[in-house]
Amino acid sequence: MSKKEKSGMGRLITLVIGGIAGAIGGLLFAPRTGKETREQIKSKIDETMEGGLEKYGDQSSKLLEMASERGQVLRVKIEDAREQLVSSVDNVADKVREKMGVEAEKAEEVVAVVEEKIEAAKEEVESVEPVELADLAETSEASVEEAPPEEEK
Repeated sequence: MSKKEKSGMGRLITLVIGGIAGAIGGLLFAPRTGKETREQIKSKIDETMEGGLEKYGDQSSKLLEMASERGQVLRVKIEDAREQLVSSVDNVADKVREKMGVEAEKAEEVVAVVEEKIEAAKEEVESVEPVELADLAETSEASVEEAPPEEEK
């Protein structure tokens, strides 16, 4: 409750109590019999209570109306905040997907280059003529015979 609402409620209570006290005081000093005075006090108390309950009902319905309005405003604010949060999450998710797509493309390019190099290496290996072991031994003997003797020191 706000200060204004508390102040209004305090005034209402003060009004009811003051009305009851005034009615009782007026009746007590009026020249009537005890029975008449008691009936009149009871009647005034009932009237004052009805008036107080009426004002209380008005105040409580106003409070309920205010609470309902504030609840609706709060619901709208919560819904707006939720929509902004969902939008932000969607934007971040889109950016992540975009980055992942770019990185995937780069990875595919690297794989393609590596595959090309592997294929070129295979072709190079296949283009070399096979050498027989006997031919290799003859070549190595011939190179030893052709080499000039090392000079002794």
